[in-house]
Amino acid sequence: MRVVKLAGLVKELESGARPQGGVSSETGTIPSLGAEHLSEDGKFNFHKNKFITVSFFCRLKTGKIKCNDILIVKDGATTGKVSFVGNSFPYAKAAINEHVFRIAIDQKKGFAKYVYFFLRSSEGKKQILNDFRGATVGGISRQFIESTQIPLPENLDDQIRIANVLTRAETLIAKRKESIRLVDEFLKSTFIEMFGDPVRNEKGWEKKRLGDCLNIFPQNGLYKHQSMYGSGTKIIRIDSFYDGYVEFIEKLKRVTLTQIEIDQYAVKKDDILINRVNSMEYLGKIGIVPDISEDIVYESNMMKFHLNPKLLTPVFLMFLWRTEYIKAQIKRRAKNAVNQSSINQQDILLFEVLSPERTLQNQFADIVEKVEALKTRYTESLTGLEALYASLSQRAFKGELDLSRVPIQEMVPDEVLNHNDPIKFSMNPSNAEVTSSRKYSVEALKNLIDTTSEKTFSFDELWSKIETAAFDELPQYEDVKRTLFEMLSGENPQLVQLFDKEKKMMVMRRKK
Repeated sequence: MRVVKLAGLVKELESGARPQGGVSSETGTIPSLGAEHLSEDGKFNFHKNKFITVSFFCRLKTGKIKCNDILIVKDGATTGKVSFVGNSFPYAKAAINEHVFRIAIDQKKGFAKYVYFFLRSSEGKKQILNDFRGATVGGISRQFIESTQIPLPENLDDQIRIANVLTRAETLIAKRKESIRLVDEFLKSTFIEMFGDPVRNEKGWEKKRLGDCLNIFPQNGLYKHQSMYGSGTKIIRIDSFYDGYVEFIEKLKRVTLTQIEIDQYAVKKDDILINRVNSMEYLGKIGIVPDISEDIVYESNMMKFHLNPKLLTPVFLMFLWRTEYIKAQIKRRAKNAVNQSSINQQDILLFEVLSPERTLQNQFADIVEKVEALKTRYTESLTGLEALYASLSQRAFKGELDLSRVPIQEMVPDEVLNHNDPIKFSMNPSNAEVTSSRKYSVEALKNLIDTTSEKTFSFDELWSKIETAAFDELPQYEDVKRTLFEMLSGENPQLVQLFDKEKKMMVMRRKK
């Protein structure tokens, strides 16, 4: 392992150009990527695309994106954020704007994805930002490649192996995050299936004022000067929940209080806390207090109330609160100031809520409890995977990983394969070999689903079948996910989603 300047590996370094006349989603057709389009996980956010015209793109002398490019934000609040342009990049033509650097690595000197992984590491980010200049709206110059030092294995194959290992770890993290997201989507869809759309109320549930469904009316929280914080009784602050359960009880700050104050502002299991002062985006978010074993109070920027259990369950209210039905009422009643909005106790009492059958609310709460237990396991797994990735990354760039048993052909990253080359790299550690072509396609995926021996399958189970299906190239995770969502949606979905109680996980099956 030797240490080299990034400049010694760079073949091209350039920033983009400011689009003439700006960008437009109406007149432009070619994406123009800025800092907002690079995501923290090294990929891209395309939900707020901006576009330039073909004629402007053709006139560009710098900033045209190519496969295996490394993109780095050069100024602003997210300076140093890094993304990699791999095979899954969805646009044949795209450009960067003036806030992003494009780096192309000389493949004879270094492996682009290895360099990308280092620049994304904590040490890599630190070195990039060593060149940061300016105050609030500062940035880095082209000289950052001169000051950035990269630990580089002498053998190019070892660089590829390290990139392979980190790519696999990243893929596992992405799959686990997607599992967590799908769990949340499952609960949302289950709520709608059981109770209908609250706005339309097609199931005809009785509507009540929230004030008529309470055992304890809203009460504002406790204010204490910052000098009183540090020891004493735990206090719930606004960052302890976000439209769900109050979390991180063990990490709550403490404040010095009298016993009278503790008795007046203490919370108990199934109390509902609601944010009464915040920006419009976060105003009205709620948190359910879990089962606690010590005195805990709550701050003044929120209110507390308790439901009548014969009319509403906390879990039902939590999911109802996340719908546009309640969000619209919050917006109507909000009092807007310069930098914040607010609602008061009277507003809470006048909120209109649905009151479905209590037995149905209980059934939904049981489903949520089981699925949330699954989500907790997924979240713990994600934490472990992220810790593993951090450890692998740190050890890899210190030269502490034993790469002797990692076959270079096992999972070759983007720049090794020529997309037009029918040669497939063997899973055997021997040299690459030519095999008959079997390309992945949407039809191939559907056939794989149809031939599965199980009636239901999870995403992870399907992915395992894809990995063993001997396709010429393993399909991109996002492509498979997109196809499944298309099969699950529309007027005539081809798949249905359900919760398997035995497996304790979310599964899919062909629609009958």
